[in-house]
Amino acid sequence: MIKVTYYRDDNRVIMEGHAGSAPIGQDLVCASASILIQTLALFVCNMAEARQTKCPIVKLSEGHAFIDCKAPTRYKSVVTLAFDTICAGFGLLAHDYPDNISYEIRDIKQSI
Repeated sequence: MIKVTYYRDDNRVIMEGHAGSAPIGQDLVCASASILIQTLALFVCNMAEARQTKCPIVKLSEGHAFIDCKAPTRYKSVVTLAFDTICAGFGLLAHDYPDNISYEIRDIKQSI
C-alpha cells in the first residue's frame, strides 16, 4: 500500500510504499501516484529556479518520496495552492482505491 501524508502547514508531502494493485509496469494506481508526486517535485524545483522558494528539499526514490518547500510570504499562497491541488489527486486515488493507497492531511493548526 502507498501511504501519502500531507503536512499542509509546512508544504511537505511524504509518500511511501507500493500500491500492489497489479504487476510492476502495469499498476495504474502506482503510475497515478508517481505522476502526481513527480509533478509536485517539478513545480517545487521550478519555483526554486525562479527564486520564489527557499531551499526546497526533493527526494524521490523507488517506494519513497519527500518534498518540502518553504516560500516567502508573497509566494506562500501559490505554493500552498499547488500542494493542495496535487494532494487532491492523492485524495481521489485513496477514495477510489482504498486497498492500495491511503491519504492523510496533517494540519498543525487544526490539532491545537
